Amino acid sequence: MNFITLSSFLDKIRSTLTRTPAPLNSNEKLLDTTERGETVEKIERPWIGVDLDGTLATFHGWRGFDHIGKPVPVMIARVKQWLEDDYQVKIVTARANFKEGIPPIQTWLAKHRLPDLEVVSNKDFNMIELWDDRAIQVLPNSGKVILRPSIIGRPSAPLLNNEIPGKTCVLDSSDLPK
Repeated sequence: MNFITLSSFLDKIRSTLTRTPAPLNSNEKLLDTTERGETVEKIERPWIGVDLDGTLATFHGWRGFDHIGKPVPVMIARVKQWLEDDYQVKIVTARANFKEGIPPIQTWLAKHRLPDLEVVSNKDFNMIELWDDRAIQVLPNSGKVILRPSIIGRPSAPLLNNEIPGKTCVLDSSDLPK
């Protein structure tokens, strides 16, 4: 029977978490129609969806469109790093279902030194993953829920170089808040 030390086990996990995924900068050319009926080429890039309430910003219940919680520092750092690395990031939020929901988000992004990211309420086929406090990951094509971290459950977007189990990521139930 092979035994490994906790230290070597954590080293293996860290190396898995910090490996670089395939680049997201491939562009897919699509045809789109303008308001005047002209056909134009539109380039779609793969993108990372980031939820607003409870993920990028703290959330303690609905208080209206004009109230957005404080930034979640580790998520702000991730988004800034992805943008620096030339990944496309979109804010995915139910607030975008209402035209009055988008301007407060744009103001909040600017206040917290994030660019004017696209704000959407839905995903499309170019979204490669969604970072969301309410999502439960399911193994593709199976319906099986992923209950433990695994290589399969690892995000495609790069993690921060200084991810810390228990602080910036959860490796098992012992890392969950009590």
